[in-house]
Amino acid sequence: MKKSNKRVVIVDDNATNLKLMGYLVTQVTGRTPDSFSCPIEAHKALIKNDYDLLLIDQHMPNITGLELLNKLILEGKLPKVVALVTAVKEPLLQSALRRYGITEVIQKPFDIHKFRNFVQLALSTR
Repeated sequence: MKKSNKRVVIVDDNATNLKLMGYLVTQVTGRTPDSFSCPIEAHKALIKNDYDLLLIDQHMPNITGLELLNKLILEGKLPKVVALVTAVKEPLLQSALRRYGITEVIQKPFDIHKFRNFVQLALSTR
C-alpha cells in the first residue's frame, strides 16, 4: 500500500469507535490518523496542524461536534473535508451541513465498506 500524504484527524469520546475508525483510515491511507477522545485536546491539534479530513462525533462531553466545528470556522482552521459521525438522526444536522462545512453525515453503526470508500473518495478529490 502506498502511503498517503493526506492528514486525517478523528475525534470521538468512545474508545471503540476511535480505534475502529483509526484502523479503517490506516487501511485506506497507509498512515495512522491523529486520534483524540477529548475534543479540547483535538481542538489544540486542529489549531496547530493542517488536516485534509476531520471525522468528528457529534455527542461528546464538554463540547459537541458542531460547537467544535463552529470554533474552527471562526479561527479559520476548518479542514478541507468534514464528516460528522453520529448515532442519532437529528433534523438539526441536516440544516447544519452547509453552515458548518460538513461534507458527509456518517450514521452509527456504519457500514465498514462505505466508510472506507468515503475516506478514499474524500482524500482523492481534495
